[in-house]
Amino acid sequence: VGLDERQAQFIWDKVDHRFYTPPDAPPRGGYVLSVGREQRDYQTLIEALRPLGIPAVIVPGSPWSHRERTPLDVPDHVEVRAGLSYPELRRLYQGARVVAVPVHPGTSYAAGVNGVLEGMASGRPVIASDTPGLSGYVEDGVDGRQVPAGDPAALREVVEELWEDRSGAERLGAEGRHTVVQGRTVEHFVDRVAGLVETLG
Repeated sequence: VGLDERQAQFIWDKVDHRFYTPPDAPPRGGYVLSVGREQRDYQTLIEALRPLGIPAVIVPGSPWSHRERTPLDVPDHVEVRAGLSYPELRRLYQGARVVAVPVHPGTSYAAGVNGVLEGMASGRPVIASDTPGLSGYVEDGVDGRQVPAGDPAALREVVEELWEDRSGAERLGAEGRHTVVQGRTVEHFVDRVAGLVETLG
């Protein structure tokens, strides 16, 4: 856009960590949860899940996206839901054993970031596509997992790993929550914006 790089400042996106909170106890059964519409690669997720038989819930909606929703051909163990209230969505996050955020390869903006941060704030282990737009939001193996975008085999492997390793998955979820509380809250976002505005005065 013709700006000098010193005139552009990166600001981490944010989440309401007081609304999206961890469950009181890890879910006993659980499911893989995936939410949102913008640039979502649900076909890759479905192909990853198809042979596993692991229950999953997809909520392919967003109040922020006006893209047409592509019909999904899902196996019997995958449920598609719509029209949820925010409290209902929060309960879905809290009941999930894994939150997956599949995004189309090469997506240069932060499509999927709400799903990533809401899942992390909810203390759930998050698997995010490794795209330019989501770079840095998840540190692979530390506070979540990253997989190559558009690769159902790689996504399947990580879903299986987190599904089987419950203690490891819960550790990732706790670290994800810690990452959010330390630097991805609404307060952090407002403070950063306000600080930049003050420098213009």
